[in-house]
Amino acid sequence: DDTLLGGGRATNRAPAQQHLLLRSSSPSRWRRDDAMYRVQKTEAVRLFKYVKSVDISFNPFDTSSTSARELWRRLSSPRLVRSNPNAQLKIKTLTDKTALPAVDMKFVDGSELKFDDISNTDVAALLSEMHMGAAKIDNVWAMEGKDLDDDS
Repeated sequence: DDTLLGGGRATNRAPAQQHLLLRSSSPSRWRRDDAMYRVQKTEAVRLFKYVKSVDISFNPFDTSSTSARELWRRLSSPRLVRSNPNAQLKIKTLTDKTALPAVDMKFVDGSELKFDDISNTDVAALLSEMHMGAAKIDNVWAMEGKDLDDDS
């Protein structure tokens, strides 16, 4: 069962080059060859402002934690940190050999994305989900006249 994804924006800002893509119905099992929601780097930096916190837990000695370590590296980039210094990136190293790598993303509107097992998930799929969640908030807030810079 495939789902059609798309991105339109209800703002006066210049639209990012967003693509209509197909993805499988189980995002925790995306493969590299599955199409994803993609945005330009400048749009990704802007959308990161909607992220409140990201909790990543993994066993650093387990080879199934590659996606978790790569997500940590990408979210620690100076460009993203500068764009949203209030975003909290929390890393929990696990010592249990049977523990699965996991990610919990929280957004400024209180919504949350949880991935209990990312051992077979490409980091691009995780970023795609984060961008979709942030773009959804951006669209809703734009239609309500809200802005990230507002105190409301």
